[in-house]
Amino acid sequence: MEGNRARLGGVLTLVAGIIGLVSGLMFILTGTPLEIALAFPSTIGALNGMPSLILGIIAVAGGGCAMKRKAFGFAAAGAVLGIVATLNLGVVIILGILGIIFIAMGKSEFA
Repeated sequence: MEGNRARLGGVLTLVAGIIGLVSGLMFILTGTPLEIALAFPSTIGALNGMPSLILGIIAVAGGGCAMKRKAFGFAAAGAVLGIVATLNLGVVIILGILGIIFIAMGKSEFA
């Protein structure tokens, strides 16, 4: 585990980013957050999902950088944005927080 902290942080950030991306996409398509869209679809506020979608895309890219152990700053920013992208999903925030922790602990692994 000593040499894989950055990679683990990247995987956690990647998962948080994908969840944020899907949440934003569902918000855009249905007008409601993911947890409500499955039960009560509507068309109000579709543009409110754009921030979550964009932040999710950046978090996925940051998770990819962390898995490749390149661009520490971008990987850390991606982990932070993974938290912000999943703020409306409650427990999923833990993935982003753990991603930040593991990326920070594995800073020496980055090129």
